[in-house]
Amino acid sequence: GYVEQGFGDEAVKCFRQMEEEQVSPDAVTYACILKVCIIIESLEIGEEIHAKIGEQGLLRNDIVLSTTLMDMYTKCDAFQRACQVFEEIQERDVVMWNSLIAVYVQLDQLYMVLNSLRRMRADGIQPNSVTFLFILDMCSHAGLLEEGENFFQDMVVLYGLIPTTEHYSCMVDLFNSAGEFDKAKCFLIYNSSYPEWVKALQSANDKNIAG
Repeated sequence: GYVEQGFGDEAVKCFRQMEEEQVSPDAVTYACILKVCIIIESLEIGEEIHAKIGEQGLLRNDIVLSTTLMDMYTKCDAFQRACQVFEEIQERDVVMWNSLIAVYVQLDQLYMVLNSLRRMRADGIQPNSVTFLFILDMCSHAGLLEEGENFFQDMVVLYGLIPTTEHYSCMVDLFNSAGEFDKAKCFLIYNSSYPEWVKALQSANDKNIAG
């Protein structure tokens, strides 16, 4: 309850009380307290919890806990630790791979993003819409127009994924930030058969496109 309400300090006190009463936490409890570490921005407590999880051997078969631990390190700017957690896990799903890619996206390391995609496919895991949303967002913020266009095309043609509002929004932002207003206009017109949000995006970008 404390975690859902964002009461980080209260959640930590509750966890400490559990320890005092010698109540053994399970994977769910540890996942919750790791989320608390994100709320209160406490890398120190997060590392303490990581050590306890390791002592109990809980990371080996718990993808949810492993992903939460990676998320905690990433949100606390301990990117190298997040990558280390990933490399220690043998069974990885698309959520874990997305967590790794999210780390490199935050670091604007395109090469490592591409390398992760390559490793991901070699591992028999196909990227999903979330994977490409991370990547397109990075391209948008970094002004990587050609790369963004290629990723969008791969998502649709190579992987058969249906773009969402967020994907289209990233592409429009990418075109506009690169000063490619005509491309943004054509992109919106080409996708005019999609839901009403396209019209909303067009309206929001009319001012820039007209320039």
